[in-house]
Amino acid sequence: MTGADRDHAAALQSRSLAESLSAADQYLRSLAKRTGEPAFMRAANALYQQPSGRPSINDHKLIEEARWLFEQGKAKSMNQALRKVAMTVVDEDGIKAVAERLRRKMAAEAKIDPRNYFSG
Repeated sequence: MTGADRDHAAALQSRSLAESLSAADQYLRSLAKRTGEPAFMRAANALYQQPSGRPSINDHKLIEEARWLFEQGKAKSMNQALRKVAMTVVDEDGIKAVAERLRRKMAAEAKIDPRNYFSG
């Protein structure tokens, strides 16, 4: 690392996140231009990309509602309670998928195999 590189790294530490991202972007692009190394340009482009995968969904309220339905006897099984809750948030085609997602999350909270978590 050269002295200029160390100065640049020190300047990045004293900036806000947005300023730091912009400065890092400019620095990586200048390195790519100076060295001809495409990895620096890929790194600069990656600074502003969204993380891969689907965004997480907060299902806490839906899970609590399903538990309440089951505990109050409004559903004969937890699966039925999950399906009832799922019907409130999606159309008919997505009920099974949402109920399954909620079942997996409940099982993850209990740290057991979701396939064996509920019956019915």
